[in-house]
Amino acid sequence: MKKKVYFTLDCGYRVAAKVRTIRKEDGGIITIVSAKFPSVFRILIDKLDTPKYFFLRWTTEELENSFGKEIRGKAFCMPEDVYNEEYGIEIATKRLQFKMNVMVNNRLRKVRKELERTLNNILFHLDDIDV
Repeated sequence: MKKKVYFTLDCGYRVAAKVRTIRKEDGGIITIVSAKFPSVFRILIDKLDTPKYFFLRWTTEELENSFGKEIRGKAFCMPEDVYNEEYGIEIATKRLQFKMNVMVNNRLRKVRKELERTLNNILFHLDDIDV
């Protein structure tokens, strides 16, 4: 039976991650928790009541280079240590969650800058129009 863990990113997006364990020849054990990177577009439209899909699709398109990419968090147990599966899964999950939060936050920061730049550009052009 495949194990899964669930956690929520800082932005509120819920992630389902796969868990697997690898036993090394030297007796060490690696616990890997992995999940596919979410779509920035999906994260944004989940947060909006009446999203402007076209504009968000255009704004987020170039940031989707990691969409679907598998991100991993790993925990290592040395051969001389006693393996605790729950503890290994917890460490690997926290590492995955941290990585994904950093990646999502960086992309959302870029979207915000682009939206601000575009809005400022629109306001600048509106100032030029005589009404």
